[in-house]
This record gives sequence, structure tokens and C-alpha cells, in this order.
Amino acid sequence: MPAEYKPGSVVHLEIPAPDMKKALKFYKTVFGWEVEGDPKSPYCMFKDGHVGGGFDGTAKPTKKGNVLIVFTPDITTKLKEIKKAGGKSLQKKTKIEGGHGYCAYFKDPNGNKLGLWSPPEGK
Repeated sequence: MPAEYKPGSVVHLEIPAPDMKKALKFYKTVFGWEVEGDPKSPYCMFKDGHVGGGFDGTAKPTKKGNVLIVFTPDITTKLKEIKKAGGKSLQKKTKIEGGHGYCAYFKDPNGNKLGLWSPPEGK
């Protein structure tokens, strides 16, 4: 087991991607993720710089379930990039009570619901 992993650490995420080509392009363009694999393959990999995962071409997006939250220093700008890349905003930048920063939600081109998070201003 690699030294950087601790029991309970998230080590791999899977994102449904029935349209693999759209998924690879979207996440590379919007978040700069390193993506690898043939878009015609049913499974491709990604790395975000901290956690890696896969795009599963055999899985279908659902409206219920876990939501992957992605860090961005500027939610408003990132939502514009998401729209330009084929995604859809579901919730604009919203303050999280208790000084926990801001969040927003969006759908990727395959219909997966994901979120954005940014820290409180000045932190």
C-alpha cells in the first residue's frame, strides 16, 4: 500500500459517461484533468492531480446518489466555462452558512450532477 494512502482515504472515483468523447473533452477543457484512453473504449481514466478515477461508458447518470464536488477559486467564472463546454448550471454561487465558503451545482454533458466549492473570501 502506498505511504500516501491512509485507511479510509478516497482513492478512485467513477463517473458515468455514456458519451465517452464528450466526457473526456469536457473534464479536460473545464478542469484541466489529465485524461487517458480511447474515446471508443467503455472505460477511460482521469487524474485531477490528487485523486484519480475512471469514466464508465457502461454506467448511466442518476438523479440520486453521491455528488462529486470540485474545488475552484472562482465559481462564477467556472460556471461560464461549464456552460460553454456543454454543461448546464443547476444552482448559481451560493454562500454556505457558518463560514464554509460557497457552492454551486451543475450537470455535465452526460447528465451527471456535480458541484463546485470555493473557500470564504480572504482565505
